Amino acid sequence: MVEGGESDIKALEREIKEEIGILIKNIEKIYELKCKIDSQDIIILIFKGYIDAPANKIELKEGQEIRYFKLEETYNLKLFPPLKDFIYKNKHKILA
Repeated sequence: MVEGGESDIKALEREIKEEIGILIKNIEKIYELKCKIDSQDIIILIFKGYIDAPANKIELKEGQEIRYFKLEETYNLKLFPPLKDFIYKNKHKILA
């Protein structure tokens, strides 16, 4: 959650630090995905950044599993359908 006076990127940096104990670098917002869930308007902010750590060295504090995967592998993951569509249609934004 974004706290008072905090930018989206600062909130993301803080949340990642809290949840996995690592500082993410070179964060940039690449898209705002607008959709409806149960007739409620939702905005999902999509960022990209860089983590310089092997997955097995990341300490999970709130999640269940973390792993790295190739972009093509996301097509076979169980993801929120609008997010999966975004990934499929916007590889150039993600890889740029």
